[in-house]
Amino acid sequence: MLPKVFMCFLILVISSFKLQAQQNRYSGAMYPKITVHELFYLRIEGGDPSPVVFNTAGSLENGIERTPFTVLKIVSNSPWSLQVQLENFGTANGRLPLVEVRTYYVDSYVELGAISQVIAQGLSSGGGIPDQIDVDLRITPGYIEPGIYQGTLIYTLSPL
Repeated sequence: MLPKVFMCFLILVISSFKLQAQQNRYSGAMYPKITVHELFYLRIEGGDPSPVVFNTAGSLENGIERTPFTVLKIVSNSPWSLQVQLENFGTANGRLPLVEVRTYYVDSYVELGAISQVIAQGLSSGGGIPDQIDVDLRITPGYIEPGIYQGTLIYTLSPL
């Protein structure tokens, strides 16, 4: 009889510990906080890096076009603006060839100089798929001195 009473007592004690353990459960929560910054990514791809050669009167007067001259890829999670400017292009006498660019965002060519010109605008890239911008180039030197001319096109991607 004693072993049965002891067994019942043991079952009762174990049950009460189990019940008490279930009643004393605690839970908590974490509230993660994230910060997402504006992302602007510009990659220059493709294009025609070969020199533009002017060797006829018609090419000096009417210019030469390169379509596309450069292909740009843009990824952004915010609305963006693309500007371009021309630096370090000229001669000692100050005469410059006319350098212009165009994209499908702009109907006509835009003349370049030291001040940035907006050539495209867009919204955020859906799903990280880049926007492709084909940039056409037209150079019209007119009758400037013979020589080799070189400049730098600077593309800037910024928020709208």
